[in-house]
Amino acid sequence: MSVEVERAVATLTLDYNLLTPEKAVRLIAEARKSSRSLVSFVLAEVAEADILKTIAKEFGWEYIDLHGPTQQVRFDEGLLQNLDVATLTKLAALPLRASNGNIVVAMANPTDMNAQSYLDSYFPQGYTPALAAKAQVQSRLLYVSNDFETDPSADNAVPAWIDYLLQRAVADRASDILFGFLHDGSLLVRFNIDGTLHQLPVPLPENKRNEVIPALLARCSSMDQTNVLEPQDGTFSYTVAGRQIDARVGLIPQMNGPGVAVRILDSATLRTRPEDMGFSPQHLEIMRKSVQEPQGCVVVVGPTGSGKTTTLYTLLREVDALARNVLTVEDPVEYRLPYVGQTQIRTDIGDRSLTWPRALRALLRQAPNVILVGEIRDAETAQIAMEASITGHLVLTTLHARSAPGAYLRLSEMGVQPYMTSEAITLLINQRLVGKVHDCATSRPPTIEEKHALETMGLPIYPEVAQPNGCPGCNGRGYLGRLAVSELLVPDDAVRTAVNTRAERRELHQAAYNAGWRPIVSDAGRLIEEKRTTVSQVAAIILSEFGDLSFETTEL
Repeated sequence: MSVEVERAVATLTLDYNLLTPEKAVRLIAEARKSSRSLVSFVLAEVAEADILKTIAKEFGWEYIDLHGPTQQVRFDEGLLQNLDVATLTKLAALPLRASNGNIVVAMANPTDMNAQSYLDSYFPQGYTPALAAKAQVQSRLLYVSNDFETDPSADNAVPAWIDYLLQRAVADRASDILFGFLHDGSLLVRFNIDGTLHQLPVPLPENKRNEVIPALLARCSSMDQTNVLEPQDGTFSYTVAGRQIDARVGLIPQMNGPGVAVRILDSATLRTRPEDMGFSPQHLEIMRKSVQEPQGCVVVVGPTGSGKTTTLYTLLREVDALARNVLTVEDPVEYRLPYVGQTQIRTDIGDRSLTWPRALRALLRQAPNVILVGEIRDAETAQIAMEASITGHLVLTTLHARSAPGAYLRLSEMGVQPYMTSEAITLLINQRLVGKVHDCATSRPPTIEEKHALETMGLPIYPEVAQPNGCPGCNGRGYLGRLAVSELLVPDDAVRTAVNTRAERRELHQAAYNAGWRPIVSDAGRLIEEKRTTVSQVAAIILSEFGDLSFETTEL
């Protein structure tokens, strides 16, 4: 590890207070005894934007946030007319036009001599270097390099268009690409961006559209591109701007033709810190403390798509995986974690299949300190996980349940004895996801409809709420990313007693309320009040899923 990098970390600590001295010393020590760079450790602790702003200030550069709401620079495609976009992407350099007409180049590394030499030859009149996030620069360049155009007679039209979709999905921060067919046989393609589906045009000739699904399946070695009448799944990897992206593919037969979902797994998303996910400082403190305990069971609950796995991975990053033996059982393994032993469930090899209970039992013979169980799906898996917690392991897992107290009832319905869950579980986290308004949002008094929604949810009528607008930084959507709204339950003796005695639902909720639990709508109100999300985003979750049931505790 270079002394210069360690000095830079010291600067971040002493001059800019982005790290405490204790944390800086710990990060340097961990990096010295690992194969990971110190930079990767720092990025896990400090927001990338804060680091870049600090570096820019230190070197006297301007810092440009390409996702920011107001810019003194704008994208001018004319500046790229004679430049090679692939070279710019490799160099992570994006020429922009300043408001005064001068050229500003957003760069991941303004000191890169290769980049300077290349840019000097094309801009002899000069330019001003500025610092920007590498991912932002390269994603913006993807829009230029992947404006798909095809000759209808071209033989490679379909593979080229699939390449375009895969690249564009990363640039658009899409979590999934969904393919399907309508009743008239036309192909429907949509991106899932922050939980909302966006339809894409299909610029292929009619006689080529039936080739799309087979060409996509051909990328997966385990899938049969000639068979679209049976469910299949597979994986493949591809490269975007120099980094590997993993894709998970699932096919299911449908009435109008095969439906295919491609999950985009970008390891860059794992850099998200708990502070950036929307959790309140109080909830963060409880969550962080829970994963430092030597034993216990932390259960994250919520429906599919509520961010449970992301929260688990983020909490797992708080664990020192070098000092503690961390093992996981997952289906599927979505992201590779450093220093963590990860096991993939397999149910397709008959008697030798690796089921959840079998994998978990095998895991316990590996002397683990921390175990991540991707999901509790049956009573046997639940019982083994609870026993592991009771016998000295820290267990992190997820469960489908509507509320934090409701997790006890769900486990009881599955056949797990209450005495086990009451003793094993040390923290329950229930969460949902809402859209995060972009910085271009403004404030205004709530409308009549919003006031009614707030009253229905049992929330105050806030004097002002966020108004999403849309700008180039958020691609005109008004939102960028999502935030977790959550409720936490740290069970006390009264809660455990209620669980052990199989108390009625209301009695269990009363005990939880007395222990400090508050329904998820309370945390959602915090994000509305802070103008980080909108009334409509919260209402879409709370009113549609919970109705009045979420607010019965207001009278407790």
